[in-house]
Amino acid sequence: MILLANIKQIEKDKAFKERVQNLTEINYNSPNNDRPRDIVERDTRSGLIGEGAWKIYKPDSAYAPVDIFYYDLTDSGDKLEFKNTCTNADTWFIRTNRATGKSIYDYFYTHARLGNVDFIVHTYTDEKTGNVYAKYFAKAKAFESYVKSLSDGNTYYDVNEAEKNGDCKIL
Repeated sequence: MILLANIKQIEKDKAFKERVQNLTEINYNSPNNDRPRDIVERDTRSGLIGEGAWKIYKPDSAYAPVDIFYYDLTDSGDKLEFKNTCTNADTWFIRTNRATGKSIYDYFYTHARLGNVDFIVHTYTDEKTGNVYAKYFAKAKAFESYVKSLSDGNTYYDVNEAEKNGDCKIL
């Protein structure tokens, strides 16, 4: 894992709270949403923490104005999507909406296919220290081909297979 930043550094950015509120509204009002507002806001904040940490780690990166991916970054011309978790697991889990049966990554998959995002970065926030780490850096277009089903209806990204094939870096 690569240490990117600490939450305290990220939350100093006044625009961070505005981005959290704006994206919370979009996600909460989505027809695919099955979560209460406070959970949507928590999850949105978590996702934006990954982006904010990357921006501190690589200050030359910039927010990209492409649809909802405005909230993600460009870095050296590459368009990056971020998914953050507070669980330091060796598996990249992907939740499925129980009401619709759709993956919470469906929007990402669509934009990966369209070329609106080049890489997806999996970040981890250590809740005890507030440190945010980058764990995995995966090619967006190949990502969906490594998604496997779990018995509970959720899915996971097979990091090891993707790394073996050159489609993911374990950091």
